[in-house]
Amino acid sequence: MIRYPFLEKIENKILFTGDYMNIYIDKENFSNDIAVLDGSEVNTIGVFTFEVFTKEQFESGKNGLQYTLSIPVPINFEYNNEFSKEIKFKFDKEPIKYNVFTLVTGNRFIMNTRVEEGMAQSKKFLDLLHGGKIPNNIGYDEIYQLYLNALKIPNTKLKVQRSLIEIMIAELCRYKKNENIPYRIASNLKDISQYDYTNVRLQKLPALNSVFTGISFERMNESLLSAIKMTKDEVPQVISPIEKTIKY
Repeated sequence: MIRYPFLEKIENKILFTGDYMNIYIDKENFSNDIAVLDGSEVNTIGVFTFEVFTKEQFESGKNGLQYTLSIPVPINFEYNNEFSKEIKFKFDKEPIKYNVFTLVTGNRFIMNTRVEEGMAQSKKFLDLLHGGKIPNNIGYDEIYQLYLNALKIPNTKLKVQRSLIEIMIAELCRYKKNENIPYRIASNLKDISQYDYTNVRLQKLPALNSVFTGISFERMNESLLSAIKMTKDEVPQVISPIEKTIKY
């Protein structure tokens, strides 16, 4: 159960009781079905940044208090107004285009707290992770627990070892200053925080591991640029079994 002074649970709904709230959803999430707009409602994965304002803060354009929702299953909320804005939050690597949804007093922050069972409810979190869209204000150590909760809440049975989940997360999270380096390795460096990672798309991993796997996968233009940079910078590469066979 989420507990904030500006939220109130009434039956199976959670209402916003503050003055104003902005919910920030990455614009690209609407093109890959992680978020869906339906009239004055939005269906999306419950992992996003939101900001709460007093009336004075909102009307004068001042910053409110920022929070991160960490509910890794689909939720629906209703909103009063919508606009687009490019924003660079504290831990973002670069500015991101957001659809911003404004809620006012009485809007439903979560329209139904009941979650259906089944893999369909877990899939959106997997899409978020595999699509490189985990918000950067989620600490690295939190991602694994979010993954487990995405399975536990809708009672999804994923018959894989937990160690494989950890490995996948470790590969999809790269050092923010050099994506060729997995965050798990960079975390041993001095003054590295839980937020010095960037979540990359699953399709980008081959290009980060080696020139061969990059150019033999999809997104050829992106892979070629990555291959040129890796060769120029003499980045250590992972040699695949197929590449060894071809060479010898």
